[in-house]
Amino acid sequence: MIDDLTLNETAVEPVAPESAAEPTLEPAPEAPAVAAPAPVAREPLTVWLHCGPFKTGSTALQTILAEKSEWLAERGADYPVRPEDMEFWVHRRPGNRPVVQGGNFDVVSRYVVERLEAGERPQAESAARALASLTETLGRAPGRSLILSSENAATLDPVLIRDAVIAAFPDREVTVRPVFVIRDLLDHAVSLWAHQVRYRALTTPLADYVMSPEGTVQLETLKAYASVFGEEAVVVIRYRRADSVAKDLISLTPAKGFVSPELGARVVNGSLSVAACEALQKVAAYVPAGSWVLASSGARLGNELYSAVAEALADEEAGADRNALPVDKALRDAFAERFADDLKWLNTRFDPIGGDVGVTAKGRKGQPVKEHARRVSEAFDRALSLALRQCALADGQSFPHLKI
Repeated sequence: MIDDLTLNETAVEPVAPESAAEPTLEPAPEAPAVAAPAPVAREPLTVWLHCGPFKTGSTALQTILAEKSEWLAERGADYPVRPEDMEFWVHRRPGNRPVVQGGNFDVVSRYVVERLEAGERPQAESAARALASLTETLGRAPGRSLILSSENAATLDPVLIRDAVIAAFPDREVTVRPVFVIRDLLDHAVSLWAHQVRYRALTTPLADYVMSPEGTVQLETLKAYASVFGEEAVVVIRYRRADSVAKDLISLTPAKGFVSPELGARVVNGSLSVAACEALQKVAAYVPAGSWVLASSGARLGNELYSAVAEALADEEAGADRNALPVDKALRDAFAERFADDLKWLNTRFDPIGGDVGVTAKGRKGQPVKEHARRVSEAFDRALSLALRQCALADGQSFPHLKI
């Protein structure tokens, strides 16, 4: 008897007894249905998202991660880097080690920034596709940890970043753990100010800048990520040496036995001293007006002049034994009082790896501040003279208002 088989009901002629009956061929039994293979269970994926912020040693950290990417992958902690991103390897200055200009998560950060600059709203799905192009190798090893890094992530919407990372792995249970490297608050604010003066022609005085929300942007960014991911998900590492921070970050992953690499030639810190920044601000104050350069192209030549003086001052100060970012006691005390509650929240709720975050910015040991200011004044005169020649301005012009 064959189940589920319907026979054609046709009349059958009787067979004579003396005649041999022809053999009846029964239909072959149907093959049993083959069940679809059960999906292979994939272990949960933890994504450690290093978000910077700026001026916390991100470049040096990303260089170490890129150099150790194969070592990390062998031990279950992927830091994938696309071949095309290797174009970002450069030498900062002769005699110094090559560094990576950005982390592997910049592929997503660049997409988001480009959409915002185009006046469009970035979509998590498109950002996820950009991320997927980076993580093609992860399918070979389910259950691995993934390290992503971009200081630009600190400037982006944490909801978009979260959704993009999760959407990039539709077949995984993904947990995103933001990692922040937090620098002593005042030291970080002063370093940001120096960076903005050098590259953005910032004219705001140091004391005003460090007491503003812009000076403590790392706190506001941390609060935004904590509100989206939850305080328990966020990891805070205190800013120290780049190799120490790398070891702290890698210790969160399955990778074992990490030995801090020999840094070799140092990664150059491009910060200018307070004295050099204040000298540079004298140029920045006159760049927008352009009244003291050729009238037909004053703004262009003014900006060129500013950039040339900034670079020349940086060259003069590179490697100098100096008091880089001195801050007087009055400013330090006022800053500490204003942000006391934020410091308490930061140190008690996150218990930073590497110790509590505080308020310092005492500056490096080196030449006395007055002696350094005199040397900067001499360097500034030379830098200004050189920059004027480079910008093809008329020789012999006098700019007494730029003297320091």
